[in-house]
Parts: sequence; structure tokens; C-alpha cells
Amino acid sequence: MYRVYPFKKQPNRCRITYAGGGLPQAPRLRSLWDTRVFPAVKAHQDYAQWLWMFDVEHATAQQKLAFQKADRYSAAEVALMTDQDAFYARCEAKP
Repeated sequence: MYRVYPFKKQPNRCRITYAGGGLPQAPRLRSLWDTRVFPAVKAHQDYAQWLWMFDVEHATAQQKLAFQKADRYSAAEVALMTDQDAFYARCEAKP
């Protein structure tokens, strides 16, 4: 069982929004599960443009602006869009 921990109060350096838009009223929803931090990419190899997110302290203003403008999704939204049956079928098919 996974446990979801809420974010501590800290500056929101990249202006992250939550799944419902804006900041949720209920503190229990202020978690990584509900936070839109996963930018969408058109092709899987495009993920590399977001690697700076592992070192936000050194991100440029241009990178942060691109993040603010990007279509982003929360883990909760990604889970809903994922074909769970196909995912587990692929897992079971692997040797």
C-alpha cells in the first residue's frame, strides 16, 4: 500500500496547478498524486527536454516558463487515462 504525503508549505517555484485547477481547498488533495507535474510530450523521446526538473535550482527562466505553458497532468489523471488491462497484459507477457 502506498501512502500519499502532502507537500510541505514551500514556494511554488514553477507555479504548479492541481488536478482541479488552482489550489484545492482540502489539504489532503495537496499531494503529488493530485499535482500536475508531468508535462505531456508528443513523442516519447521528447522527455529529455524536461530533465532539468531534477535540478530546479539551476533551471533557466525559459525552462520554467515552458513548464508553466505546457500541458501537464497529475498522476491521478495519468492513471485514469491509462489502459490498465493492456498494461497488466504486457507485464504478464514478459518472460
